This record gives sequence, C-alpha cells and structure tokens, in this order.
Amino acid sequence: MFCSSPDAGKFTQYDYPSGLWGHKHFFRIGAARADGNVFEWTDEAGIAFVLPGVEVVNDQANSNIYHAESKVTSDNAAKIKYETGSSVATALAAGLAAMIIYCVKASILALKTANQNKGQVVGIAILDNAAGMIAKHEAMKRAFTCLGEVTPNKFIQVWEELDKISSMLKSRTGDLTPKLKLERTNQFVQFGSRLANSIQSDGIKRGL
Repeated sequence: MFCSSPDAGKFTQYDYPSGLWGHKHFFRIGAARADGNVFEWTDEAGIAFVLPGVEVVNDQANSNIYHAESKVTSDNAAKIKYETGSSVATALAAGLAAMIIYCVKASILALKTANQNKGQVVGIAILDNAAGMIAKHEAMKRAFTCLGEVTPNKFIQVWEELDKISSMLKSRTGDLTPKLKLERTNQFVQFGSRLANSIQSDGIKRGL
C-alpha cells in the first residue's frame, strides 16, 4: 500500500494509515521539489521515498504549450494547472510501482517468445511468478532503488535508468532487422531481470 505523508509539519506520527506503526507494510511517500529537496511541510520521519510533488503539472489546456525550442510564456503559463502535496508524489509512486510490475510481466513474455523463436536468450532467467512476487513490500522497495541513485533524503533519481529504457524503446519503433529486434528485446529483458532480482529472500520467492 502507498500512502502519503499528511503534509502537516512534524505532528503526523499518529496519522492513519501513514503513522509510524505501518512502515513495515506501507510505503509512506513524501513530496519533493524538482531539485530533490523535501517539501517543507512533509514530515521526513518514517518516509520510504520522496518523489516530485511540488508544482507538478496536472493539466494543460493546450497540448502545444510546451515546445522543445521555446520557453513557457506568461499567457501559456496561465493555462497550466499545477498540483502540490505528498498525495501527488504518492500517485507518482503508485504509477511507478505499476510500471515495474508491467516491465517484469513484459520481460517474462518477451523471454518466452524469444525462446520459442530464436532459442534461449543467453544469461537471462526470470521466475514465472516474478510479477506477483515483485509486488510484495520488500521486493518492491528494492526494485525502486534499482531505478537510480537514492539520495540521502530518499529522492530516487529515476532518470538514470528510465531515460535509457525510454530511448531504447523509441528506437525499437519502425522497420528493424530481426537481429536488431532481438538486441532490443535483450536490452529490455535485462532491465526486467534487474528488477526481478529484487525478489531475493527464499520466503518471497515461495510467495510466503
């Protein structure tokens, strides 16, 4: 379960369900600014991770507001809706967890397909039940730390891994030779395998 820090300063240890008693089962998520610093109203005690949660873009009235070569004008800025708070960061954390589960599932499927068509993908093996096991608390916690360096205040620099995977997936579109397709599949499955390696203890592997 992911729950947000109440953003009520230092007086939140008894808030439900994010109070201090639930940290072994819940992810208590805090808000951070774009520079990785924790939002001043977020109580850092018991925080599992902090993610962007200050002035996060929630809606754009015009999809052309942002342009790669131009800055946001004052008129366009008025059309952008921002949200701030640990609840925003918690939504991002839940989405990140869903992405991790999907990547493990997709990697298992890609492995099975590649093995049927081309023979075994050398050096890569993922448990068939890894997608279910990665959703367990300790395994998911380790998977989060696989996405990038975690700063002392528990901000995850996810771009370190996700930017590489995103670029690789974009390059996979279009006409590719079978050899290149297999190379791209191997790269993605290696990423999924690193995530799946977060399932470490025997108890988690057995689903206990």
